[in-house]
Amino acid sequence: MTDSSDEEAFDWGPGLDDDDDRAEPVERDAVPREPGVWLTAVLGGVYVMWALAWVIGLANQPQPQFTGVVDAVMASFGQFLCYVATPLWFVAVLWIGAEWSPRKRGGVLLLGLLVLMPWPFVLPAVLA
Repeated sequence: MTDSSDEEAFDWGPGLDDDDDRAEPVERDAVPREPGVWLTAVLGGVYVMWALAWVIGLANQPQPQFTGVVDAVMASFGQFLCYVATPLWFVAVLWIGAEWSPRKRGGVLLLGLLVLMPWPFVLPAVLA
């Protein structure tokens, strides 16, 4: 009663019980992982927190009264640069330092965390 075409319709490829012509399972140790992946991932998370700290810190700053349009545009442009500096540093280090050793790349990323410290977010908390 069963047609062979019906059986083929329910065959979705090799299953757990099939032994024929299966590829050998890949062991976890067989695939080398690039050293420094975890360091880059953790520092990437810290860079995201730094960018958010810049947004929060500058949002809590009082807005000065500008006398001219140029002053207001320059202040807005400066805030924009503060917002994008941390992601740009992270992406630039990953792009430029693709051939660097993980230690050098991690060092430059740590240097960026020190240089791009979100002072408007940190100082009110420290001085309060």
